Amino acid sequence: MDRTAFTTGVASDEGRVSAITSLSETVKDLTSKLDALKQDKLRKWKWSKEALSIVAKLQDLASTNLPLVRSRLDKALEFPSAEWTNTPLFTGGKFGFEQFNRTPEWFDEMGFLVQRTAYTFSDTWDCAPITATFLVPTNLDTRNAKKLKIVFYFHGGGFCTGAGDFVSWYSRSSVEFARANNAIIIAPDYPLGPEASYRDISNAIKTFLIWYNEGGCFEPGNFTHWKQWLSTVTAMDFTNLQPQINDILIEGESAGGHAAVTAMFANAEKKIEHTNPWACDLPIAAVFLRYPMVKHYARECPDSVTYMNSEFTRAEVQKHAQDIKDAIVELEAFELVPSRSRSHPPHGMSAAFLLSITKEWQAMFQRHAVNGNDIDAAMDCLERVEAYVGKVDTVLPRIIMYHGDKDSNCPIDETRRFCDLLIQNYPEIYTENDTLIFQSVGSLAVQATWIKEMGRLEARAVDTVAHGFDYDLIPRNEEFLRKTYRIIGKWWL
Repeated sequence: MDRTAFTTGVASDEGRVSAITSLSETVKDLTSKLDALKQDKLRKWKWSKEALSIVAKLQDLASTNLPLVRSRLDKALEFPSAEWTNTPLFTGGKFGFEQFNRTPEWFDEMGFLVQRTAYTFSDTWDCAPITATFLVPTNLDTRNAKKLKIVFYFHGGGFCTGAGDFVSWYSRSSVEFARANNAIIIAPDYPLGPEASYRDISNAIKTFLIWYNEGGCFEPGNFTHWKQWLSTVTAMDFTNLQPQINDILIEGESAGGHAAVTAMFANAEKKIEHTNPWACDLPIAAVFLRYPMVKHYARECPDSVTYMNSEFTRAEVQKHAQDIKDAIVELEAFELVPSRSRSHPPHGMSAAFLLSITKEWQAMFQRHAVNGNDIDAAMDCLERVEAYVGKVDTVLPRIIMYHGDKDSNCPIDETRRFCDLLIQNYPEIYTENDTLIFQSVGSLAVQATWIKEMGRLEARAVDTVAHGFDYDLIPRNEEFLRKTYRIIGKWWL
């Protein structure tokens, strides 16, 4: 692509393009040297000192130049405005978002120690650390290895926003269930779009599985395993924790459901030497999907749409979506697309909204696919189910999921189709209402609802169940939740 195309009009000014061109050449020289060392990209904690010294130089370049590199993209992502993009609207019960009343200290209040560590760094030029959040119950019993349980939690956000330490989108009942059953929650972040593609996300998830299984560690000091680091920062002894023994529950919320399915299939791939070095065969006992995004994200775009309590015309959202696309195209041309793997909503939410409602989301996330048969770079969950036939061992875990029947973000019919495909393609593993359980949720006995006239949250029954409905539900009030945790307990504990 001709880079001079970006020197006129709205794309960029000459000074900016000149600086980015110079940076691009410097980065290309360093990345060429790094590639020549032929390091294992799935196990970066094992890289040589020479390789890591180049990584450090690239990270230094990024710390200095990211504001310049990201300027056009960040401006495009500030929709509808910088205030509505960068303000932490979904904590503290702010005006217009009163139901999101948790504080950043919520994990502490729930009885968890919170720690974060890198499990890899991005494959992009900036080598940005990608972290996992550990939620460790303060009352955890680490003495008996068999009693220790693990939850892998994948956050939602349309693959454009979210983070493992973002409190507002956790299910209270799920967190309480983990604590009550002596489980550590490990929530890996993953690269987010529009910067990231499907391939970037899949590679990060596979790397996380390997890192957990093999005990990688990037923390300074004499740590040779992430368990040693975790023991030090929590003052607990994790010697007895064994990745190949301690049973795992994978939980995915919304787009995190897509990530969870990616992890499920990657873990179960048949071990073929030099073909799939990520196959781990971890003891995944069950997968728990909460209103999962199983299909390429696409929403209908009427003449007028609402976002962040404001109305926009179809032309307006199309224009802003095009701004995002143009910014990514420019950065791709310079080979300087950066990585972003942690964004507390609403930061990044605009990309999920704008790209999905203009039907541009799929192309953005598939842009690194060589062809349509590329599982990791092109396929959603529905397509993965069929593509993996014959490629996985018969160790696929049991699955339980629920979905609101009026979900317009991720329509329930797509999840029903996902279930049908699993049963059709893996009949020896999945049987409806036995090893595969799907619950359609059409009403709630008690949900906290903001009553504007009263100026407070009120517990009320509701008969319209859309997306993201379960954050503060209590199992004793909802039969579908009691059933969910009863079955998970049977499978996992």
